[in-house]
Amino acid sequence: MVLSEVHRYWIGFCVAILANIVIAVSDTIRKKAIIRRGYVPPENEDKYVHVKDSVLWISIILLIIGEIINFIAFTFGPTFLVASVGVIAIFITAILWKLYYGENFNCLGWLGLVFSILGLAIMAVNFPRREISMDILELASKLDSSGFIYYVIAVVIVLLVVACYIVPFFGSKCGPVYVIFSLVAYSLVGSIAVVMCKCSGYSAKYLITADDWADNNVLYTALFIVVTLVSICIQEFYMAKFTNSFTSPGLVKAIFFILRTALVGAISNMIFEEWSHVRYLNIVGTALGFVLICIGVLLHPLFSDYNFDQALINEKFQAK
Repeated sequence: MVLSEVHRYWIGFCVAILANIVIAVSDTIRKKAIIRRGYVPPENEDKYVHVKDSVLWISIILLIIGEIINFIAFTFGPTFLVASVGVIAIFITAILWKLYYGENFNCLGWLGLVFSILGLAIMAVNFPRREISMDILELASKLDSSGFIYYVIAVVIVLLVVACYIVPFFGSKCGPVYVIFSLVAYSLVGSIAVVMCKCSGYSAKYLITADDWADNNVLYTALFIVVTLVSICIQEFYMAKFTNSFTSPGLVKAIFFILRTALVGAISNMIFEEWSHVRYLNIVGTALGFVLICIGVLLHPLFSDYNFDQALINEKFQAK
């Protein structure tokens, strides 16, 4: 049975939602491992403590499963849309942390969740259903002609500058410089991870469906997968250390999500031309949906410390 473009589009969207649910559960279990022993950074404790923690290993296994499911989603759905579905993981994690660890999640958090779901629905309805139609060699050529290779080189340089200069010299002296440069660098790396995940998924699907196992096709597919894995590892490692250094990691993750997804939208359009032959109304609808997601994802971490209990709300809206 050959699926239509519309069916593959919605399959990718639904699989991406499933992947982010699994990732949210993984984050929740990981927090349990951290709370259970009292978090100590790996560099300050016996390195074997982390390896022996079975709960931490369960969270890692779930994270890997979630990333594999997300990889499958990229083989079906558009890059920008699948990346935007990541907002689901942010909110499910926040809700689970409220249920199991007593974290704050007030009415503005629920409002942010409503905004994000509404924005995601608007994006899904308006996003173009057009699929990539090229072989692996054409995809590799497209990566070259679109300037993506130069983008990767520039990101590597920025990451080295941040890791070797910004973090050591500005980490404790000038917080804003450290935060801004670090967030930008990790978002750039994350955008490469997402785009290469799409390239890897498409190439793997092409090898199977077209049954074209030429040496160049296999080589490029393997290269795409290696770059994807390396960029994901760099992103996860440095973002984990970065967010653990803040009292409000939720806000850092929200800003990272917005920056990374916006970069993915711009780069994926350059490479895959997802917006060619699309009506302006659909472009406006998708942009509106993404803006709603950005507003929604910022509402919870920005106002999570405010207490909007029922008594206070009733007092403010009491009739004279």
